[in-house]
This record gives sequence, C-alpha cells and structure tokens, in this order.
Amino acid sequence: SRLVEELRLHTADTPHAQMIWYCGPTHTDSALYPISQQLARAAGFDRGDSAATRRDKLGRLLAQYGVAEPLSQAVLADLLAVPAEAGTPLEAMTVEKRKEVTEGALLGIMDRWVASHPVLFVLEDAHWSDPTTLELLDRAISRAVDRAWLILVTARPEYEPPWAGSANVTRLHLGRLNHGDAERICTHLGAEAQLPSV
Repeated sequence: SRLVEELRLHTADTPHAQMIWYCGPTHTDSALYPISQQLARAAGFDRGDSAATRRDKLGRLLAQYGVAEPLSQAVLADLLAVPAEAGTPLEAMTVEKRKEVTEGALLGIMDRWVASHPVLFVLEDAHWSDPTTLELLDRAISRAVDRAWLILVTARPEYEPPWAGSANVTRLHLGRLNHGDAERICTHLGAEAQLPSV
C-alpha cells in the first residue's frame, strides 16, 4: 500500500527490523495464517522440502529468534504444519492451551527482536484477517506502549478495529490516489522498466 511504501522510504536509513504479515480473502478462517506465512518465508521453506528439511530450517530460524523452549518450538512447528517427531509435547495439550502457548511464543519473538533494533510490524489488509491474528495483534498493541515498536495496520475504510480508541493508536484515513501520485509510485516501483505513458 502507499502508506507502507512511504514508511519504508522514510525508515530506510534508520537501523530497524521489520516483520510484514499479509492477509488475504481466501484465508480468513485460517488461524494466524499471515504470521505462519511470514515465518515460512523467513525460514526459507521451498515447496519440495521434506519434513526433515523443514524441521532443520525452522530450527535454525528459531535459534536465530532465540526460541529455545521445546514447547514453544513445538507449537511454532505445528503452526507451520511441520510434521512433529515422535514424543512431541503437543500430544497432551488442549486446543486452548496450544493457542495460548503459540501466542506467547510469537510475542516472545517480537520482544526479542526489539532488544537489538526498533521494529516495524505491518499487518496488510486487516479486513481479511482471521480472529486469532487480530487477537495476537490486540495483545501486541497493548504491549507496544513501552517498547520500540511501530505497528502499522492497513485496512479498507469500513473496517472497525477493536483497538481504535486506544491512547497509543493513531488512525489515518487515506483518500484514493490521484493520477499523478499513482504515476510516481509506478515509476518508483518499476524504476528499471520502460513504462508507457497513459
């Protein structure tokens, strides 16, 4: 979106980490789908990877994120549909407990990121988000008051976020792009391509 692109340009010279979650119309019932997809991209999953390869890749990513607790590792592997090895600690957990541990592990990753850099978190198209992602985001927004986090959520105008009235939330309504703005964005994004004039 235009706001995300502008923000990236303004923060390009400032050391920071960023995590971008993309929602879509076909996954509104898939719990934490935007986050699982971001983690899969970060881990470098390929379509043809075996279960063992995915476990190795995810293990390296979680080590990088400082996730050492076996239960946290197990719930995140489950979130990414990585088949568990025998004796997984998930087998005796209720669905609610699994959800609680998963959200805790993800918030822990967010906290560890901010230990070394300010962090930009972006949730694109929140109007298509699943309820569990919105619940996690709600918890993150309440914690952001005393952390070096910038959380940017984009959504269609009709979307009413539950945190809109929070003291640490600013809501911006953006109008449609005019022709000149659209042309400048296309020129910037396609800088190496010859784009025809309209």
